[in-house]
Amino acid sequence: MDQTLASLAARDLSAVRNIIVIEYSDHPGIAEVVARRLASVPHPFCNIRKQLGQIASIDRAYSHVETPYIYHCEDDWLFPTSLFIEESRAVLEARADVHAVMLRA
Repeated sequence: MDQTLASLAARDLSAVRNIIVIEYSDHPGIAEVVARRLASVPHPFCNIRKQLGQIASIDRAYSHVETPYIYHCEDDWLFPTSLFIEESRAVLEARADVHAVMLRA
């Protein structure tokens, strides 16, 4: 998760209103990693202390979303560019028949 958050924080996140982190390993240092890596970005940190499973954890994260768009990623992704936000949003705004954009290298 540290690498993923470092990679994300290194990108232009000016279009991002909030980052929500759901982490349920109960690792003692994870809250510090999130706080350090995302210090400049507003983000609720929702630590789930028991295993809810992936879908229930995602549902919990989505319950905190207050915007029309969600960008979902996992804890082992890396971000080579900031364009994924702009390009994905452009597709969603241009095509009413598209509800999800899947990114691949």
